[in-house]
Amino acid sequence: MMRAIMWKEIRCFSREKVKLIVIILTSAFITFVNPFLPGRNGTYSVISPLVPMLLCACLFSPISFNTERYSRTLGSLLAAPLSVKDILLGKCFAIFLFSYPISLLMGIPTMILLRGDLIKFLLMLFIVTPISGFVLIELFCIAFVIVKNPLLLQYLEMFVTIGIVISMMNNPANISTSTIIIFTLSGIALAFLLYILMGKINKEKMMRILL
Repeated sequence: MMRAIMWKEIRCFSREKVKLIVIILTSAFITFVNPFLPGRNGTYSVISPLVPMLLCACLFSPISFNTERYSRTLGSLLAAPLSVKDILLGKCFAIFLFSYPISLLMGIPTMILLRGDLIKFLLMLFIVTPISGFVLIELFCIAFVIVKNPLLLQYLEMFVTIGIVISMMNNPANISTSTIIIFTLSGIALAFLLYILMGKINKEKMMRILL
């Protein structure tokens, strides 16, 4: 049943062509054009794979929950033999499976063009990006079932995402191995804690917030 939720969400995301184009163009700009802007000296960023994950989490997590609101399908979803944790995980995995391939799509050409720091880039692409991206997706999904105002959440998501992306653009390559290790370990711990938090949310609360 959770797999059915995942594929339903992915099909829904695939219809959002404009948002997908915005994500790909923005990610391509930050990955391939930003290094050659004044002051960047052609330095490709080892943290650029995170950009598509951030943008997808910001743009597609609202769609995942607003679709349930507008189509009035939440009642039947909650009536199914699924826990809230299963529902949220299905939505989280759907956003992750939709966004991580875009990170790979942008990351592999960057890896070929990268001068130095190849090991750091591989760690970022295959370890830090999926872990950090999934944590952010979990945070956004949990926020949508505990906060009543979806519009406020979307603005907050946009504010956080734009702030992180601008920070990445202004600091193209400065990241140490110890920082990568800290990101990885803290990301795993936070993902586990958020997983536990999902289990504390009951269907009645989810129904009150989303309806």
